[in-house]
Amino acid sequence: MFSRLEGDKLSLADLSNDLSDKFGCSITKQAIDGRFSRHAVNLLKLAIAKSLGSKVGSKAERGFLKHFKAVRIQDSTSFQLPKSLAGYYGGCGGAASGSLARIQFEYDLKNMAVTTLELTSGSYQDVSFSQDSIGSIGENELVIRDLGYVSGKFLQGVVKQKAFFLNRLRCKQVVYVRNADGTYSALDFAALLSRMNRDKLPTAELNVFLNAEGELLEMRLIVEKLPDDVYAQRIRKAEREAKKKGRKVSKEYKVRAWLNMYITNVGKEVLKTEDARFVYSLRWQVELIFKSWKSTFSIAKVKPMKKERFESQLYARLLLIIICWDMYRAMNAAASVGAKVHLSVSYCKFNKLLYARLESFLLAIIHRGMWHHRFLANLIRDALGKKQCIEPKKGSVSTMLVFKLIDNIIDIDAVRKEIMA
Repeated sequence: MFSRLEGDKLSLADLSNDLSDKFGCSITKQAIDGRFSRHAVNLLKLAIAKSLGSKVGSKAERGFLKHFKAVRIQDSTSFQLPKSLAGYYGGCGGAASGSLARIQFEYDLKNMAVTTLELTSGSYQDVSFSQDSIGSIGENELVIRDLGYVSGKFLQGVVKQKAFFLNRLRCKQVVYVRNADGTYSALDFAALLSRMNRDKLPTAELNVFLNAEGELLEMRLIVEKLPDDVYAQRIRKAEREAKKKGRKVSKEYKVRAWLNMYITNVGKEVLKTEDARFVYSLRWQVELIFKSWKSTFSIAKVKPMKKERFESQLYARLLLIIICWDMYRAMNAAASVGAKVHLSVSYCKFNKLLYARLESFLLAIIHRGMWHHRFLANLIRDALGKKQCIEPKKGSVSTMLVFKLIDNIIDIDAVRKEIMA
């Protein structure tokens, strides 16, 4: 499974030839196909579970994250599969959806450890996964997820688990404010925007209530007014989409389009109003991870094959991804000991570096000893080269800035200033 050939090009004959050339193992392609069974799939699942249980370099008491037991960021990525797998991995609906696989990925930002890596059918939506996995959320953990995962049931479950959430507010979501007489009324966003414009406020904050499964949950609403050009871009996009459907953009949407809105039950003494957007933006690191999975590890390239073979190949790739993540995190942590400047190795570039040496990595694992030491020495030497460094981009949050924040090298205010410099 540690083959550099992409999944849509890797044949049984290739596997047979590899085993013969490298290890003197004579086995037919039919015999290899027979070994792709539910037992092989279960073996790889167990290996992944063991890897997920390993923690690398806990920073439990450092930086602003000390207020939480864990900071869990989750997202998913999906990709098309051959129609032959549609019976096992259904699409999201519609004739064009065919067969679709979805990978649920979550990592604990506080410990930089992968906590969830699960293969599901594309028809199993994020919101359903989120609701079904509420029981896994622990007390005093912070959960950051995008709108696809958020529902009233999810928010209610997080509160019942005595945990915390930080999410965007849906563009049509109704929130309520408590009046002086104890009654509740829907928040008037037009009046809120007018007040912010009048008083020249870049941000605002209110205590609001959201209807979750018939229960009114109290939370903070953090509002940030957008620049004129960003607002204009949002409206142009909304009008294009509305025109395709023969509709018009509503006045309510035009008001809300001026605002970025976040909801959270984290206290203001822990999460400042002006820091909400930055903390939520850490979620975008997952998008960079998914990009690397698809471009470097080619997880989305699958040719027609039986279910067990597909799952074995994909789980093997996911296991390699976990190994790469742990090596990347450990290497950055080790290189920073006693250093004034944090190591700035790009996650995507590191994956490419390791993937290019995949067969050497396999031999290092098998032979251990000097093979293993030599491989790691060469990998570290090349990873520390200038070509592997991150190229800073204005306004972006790099993985290394996240590391700096977690390792308490710089505080959240310094990070915010650095990404805007």
